[in-house]
Amino acid sequence: LLPGRQHSHALKDCLQREHLAPWRRAQLPLVFDGAQLLAAADVVIAAPLQAWLQAHDAQLQWRPGGW
Repeated sequence: LLPGRQHSHALKDCLQREHLAPWRRAQLPLVFDGAQLLAAADVVIAAPLQAWLQAHDAQLQWRPGGW
């Protein structure tokens, strides 16, 4: 579930909207809380994690190696 959206979206669709090459998508670290996907690196962040980050004045930042 993305911020400001009413229904969930497939990760593949979200990454395609970000114009990420397929080989880069496969390299993204995924952040889970149990079975719930919260983020794909700092490219796609789910609403619950985004709310937590804002409440704690924090940000998710990933620095890929070799890009």
